[in-house]
Amino acid sequence: MKYFVLLFFVCSTFLKLKAQDYTPAFETGIKQEQSDWKGFNFSLNTLAFFKNNEYFNDVYEGYTLPGYYIIPSIRYHHQKKFFMEWGGYFLKYSGLNKYSEIKPFYRLYYQTSNSSAFILGNINASMHHQLLEPLYGMERFLQNNYEEGVQWYLSTDKLFVDTWINWEYFIFFNDPKKELLSGGISVKYNITDTLKSFNAGVFFQYLSRHRGGQITVDTGSLSTISNPAAGVEFKYRLGGKHQSELGSRIALLAYMDISPSQDSIADGYGSLFSLFYRNTSWFSSVSYWDANNYYAPMGDGMYMSYMPHLNFYREKKQMWQARVMYHKKVTDAVRFAAGWDVYYDINIAQLDHAFGLYLQFYNIW
Repeated sequence: MKYFVLLFFVCSTFLKLKAQDYTPAFETGIKQEQSDWKGFNFSLNTLAFFKNNEYFNDVYEGYTLPGYYIIPSIRYHHQKKFFMEWGGYFLKYSGLNKYSEIKPFYRLYYQTSNSSAFILGNINASMHHQLLEPLYGMERFLQNNYEEGVQWYLSTDKLFVDTWINWEYFIFFNDPKKELLSGGISVKYNITDTLKSFNAGVFFQYLSRHRGGQITVDTGSLSTISNPAAGVEFKYRLGGKHQSELGSRIALLAYMDISPSQDSIADGYGSLFSLFYRNTSWFSSVSYWDANNYYAPMGDGMYMSYMPHLNFYREKKQMWQARVMYHKKVTDAVRFAAGWDVYYDINIAQLDHAFGLYLQFYNIW
């Protein structure tokens, strides 16, 4: 009980401070020239991060992520609606004398309308999909902000649609490993006029991950895990120069193993209820998570009932979570963010927390 009181106090304090969540804190899409011209650009996208997870629960032991990634690239604009981009992706952790990942970076971008685009190659990754964290963990933005495949997205005041396939591992004939790919769709629709004080919206999300292939010598079972989610969101604008708003979100999520032979746990579900307050610089929220046999391969592990690579299984997972985040757009190219998360696992009476510092530079010349 004392932990719940502490958690409530933390949330109440932060709700007075005002805040903003992860997605608006960073540049997650493709920054581009708007003029109709032909020629070359140089682009540089880099994020430095320090995230410390003070975890003492039965899923995770605490760990720290200090490091950065950098994506330098050259673009050739054939016209305003089409460009090609070549570059590299470099991920390095502090304390290591070499890069942990070095990968080529390439994409073809075609703007299909004023509000939509089609991409082949390196797509808009991680937080651009705007998925719930039980589906897709925030730390993938730090460690795995690199996706290759095909994507089409649409973004207007009323409707957001992002659909993609991410080919994570390609195989040749007699490859010792199975191919690995994931794909999904994320849809948000504002039912009411976005200019009014009260706004209501609905969303649907679906993420699936498949491990298989017919030409591999790996004789292990094929695996296909699907995670659908749907919910509603309500927001009320308080107004003022900081554009403050209050909101709530209710989401239902599911775990489905649709593999030919199911080797994992029985299908499960989860529900997420959140209250939040945000303005132009701050975001704070308090959320309640209730799950039974829930698992998502790309989700945040704090929400899972099952983590096969950690030999963890607990059928029931009930958790309170509080978050506060400050972010600032320093210049058009520079963004700073700092955040703190608190987790209280009701089933084992365990309080954990994590904090992070982030600095992003993204510009084109």
